[in-house]
Amino acid sequence: ECACVATSSLVTHSHVRDLERNGMVVIPDALERGMLHRARQEVQRLQNDACFETSGNDKDVRQDQIVWLSNEIDRGEEGDNKDKTARPGLNHCIQLVRGVANALERHGYDGSYDHKVPLQCQLATYQGDGKALYHRHLDRCASSMTDLGLLNWLRLSDYRSRV
Repeated sequence: ECACVATSSLVTHSHVRDLERNGMVVIPDALERGMLHRARQEVQRLQNDACFETSGNDKDVRQDQIVWLSNEIDRGEEGDNKDKTARPGLNHCIQLVRGVANALERHGYDGSYDHKVPLQCQLATYQGDGKALYHRHLDRCASSMTDLGLLNWLRLSDYRSRV
């Protein structure tokens, strides 16, 4: 269970009914200005530290730079400790997002079932040049652990079952 106190107090029964009715819901001021500012600074630091990589998708699907984040210390495949733990703003955002499935279930959301909450989140940035694109798609991963390396294979494990 991925309950988050902040998400539980943020997502209301009314929000969930709006989501069911309209297919989307906007929750104004879901993130305090200070926390948003902090998260933006942390993203900038990740960019400055060259933590983002080009997406593995074809350029006609998405044209972004991505980094995988979790609330724990991120370790590279060789076990090197990349200190990405000094990011309370992004960690707060991750917890908010991870808590959504629990909040939806608590309020009886019937738009989807069997919510899987990944331990890692993908943060994507786009050029901002008005030309970068993203087309909705489902990833599918049939690559082996040998092809991808252990860390990437584990990251993509939930994609193997998608069509």
